[in-house]
Amino acid sequence: MKTRNIVAILSLLLSTYIQAYDFKTNGIYYSINSMETLEVEVVHGEERYSGDIVIPEVVSFREKEFKVVGVGLKAFNGCSITTVSIPEGVRYVDNWSFQNCRNLRSIDLPESLTGIGRSAFKNSGLTEIIIPNQVTQILDSAFVNCTAAKSITIGKSLGTDGLPSTTFVGCRNVEVLIICDSKEELKIRCHSRWDKGNDNMTFGAFTKIKRLYVGRELDAEFGISLFPENIEIEHLELGRFVRYFLPWTMDLKKVTIHRKVPFVSDPSYRRQGDFTSQTKMNATLYVPEGCVDLYKEAELWREFWTIKEIGE
Repeated sequence: MKTRNIVAILSLLLSTYIQAYDFKTNGIYYSINSMETLEVEVVHGEERYSGDIVIPEVVSFREKEFKVVGVGLKAFNGCSITTVSIPEGVRYVDNWSFQNCRNLRSIDLPESLTGIGRSAFKNSGLTEIIIPNQVTQILDSAFVNCTAAKSITIGKSLGTDGLPSTTFVGCRNVEVLIICDSKEELKIRCHSRWDKGNDNMTFGAFTKIKRLYVGRELDAEFGISLFPENIEIEHLELGRFVRYFLPWTMDLKKVTIHRKVPFVSDPSYRRQGDFTSQTKMNATLYVPEGCVDLYKEAELWREFWTIKEIGE
């Protein structure tokens, strides 16, 4: 008797999960968030999504026009989709929305997006990850094991909420990392599940990275390490808002600085770093136009054997 009751409950829960939508239009399921503001989110339905998905900005239902504002919980989880276009007006991508979409190669995220949920793109096949400039919150493990990703760009608005240290765990084939310019420091948050070993490195899987652009200062809490020691960056680029840099134990081939006034190495400053002797001898330091003499006279930077203007 108890077994039959359990089966009945599970069947009811599964049915609720499958039927969690209000209407379907052009192959996409929607759930109404608000009748007052006429807003909906994309959700899952009886049939699994596949192929190329184009989400409309506005959808019609029973003579009403609804604005699409979000991608709901597990909306595309495990589906055989290949590309997704998300329109302006969408504000969030909920937890597990695109998890296990292993055939998903590209997605257009709108500038209106402000939040990305837990494990939203975990185990997906994305080849490029671009986090829009208006995103202020990313929950843990959002892009874990995106092993096809070659390039990652982090927008400028992530600040006080920070970037979880688990965000990119397992993204081992990334070659380009761009952290966009911002006056606000980017905080790297620790997560209790990943508080030991290499998994606690925010970019710990990025051993193949060739180009790194840092456009803002980075603050890692609880002693989090940002990069593995065996990283092989060829080109390090620091934006105009960067006033310090982390220690670089690897040998670089090229260093570009966009700050016109050289910042000075201060051994008492806990986050200040230095370059290896091989980098200073063999790498070319590129600086803004008209600033070569300033850098040739500045502490630390004058140790570079070759200093040129950007563009030479």
